Amino acid sequence: MGHQHPQASPRDQVTTFVCTDQQHRGLIQDVRSHLSDDLRKKPYRGNPNPVAGHCYVASEALFHRLGGKSAGWTPQSIQHEGGPHWYLKNQDGTILDPTADQFETPVPYDQGRGCGFLTRQPSARTQSVLDQLA
Repeated sequence: MGHQHPQASPRDQVTTFVCTDQQHRGLIQDVRSHLSDDLRKKPYRGNPNPVAGHCYVASEALFHRLGGKSAGWTPQSIQHEGGPHWYLKNQDGTILDPTADQFETPVPYDQGRGCGFLTRQPSARTQSVLDQLA
């Protein structure tokens, strides 16, 4: 079977980012528009999928722009399709995954674990995205 694309149904097909709260769609699109190949770590550079390897930076940018922990957001980490993946979850249950479309299968968000980002302040890569946001 290998890397064949699984038969997708409308229920589980991932075609873009995951945003369970519509008010954040515009911000996610804005963050995604500023993700560039130079912001990716070496193993992901040159990947034909434009969001592969951007989960940490995109999620961290959203976290800081949306008010972080005090606004109820927690970074989430999970192993998915052979590597680490980052996204955000709010205390109200909202999931924001700005790079879900890098995967062939849906991310099992219920299996993620809350954790912190590596730095309290935005990382240099994330700050460059934040500086470009409207």
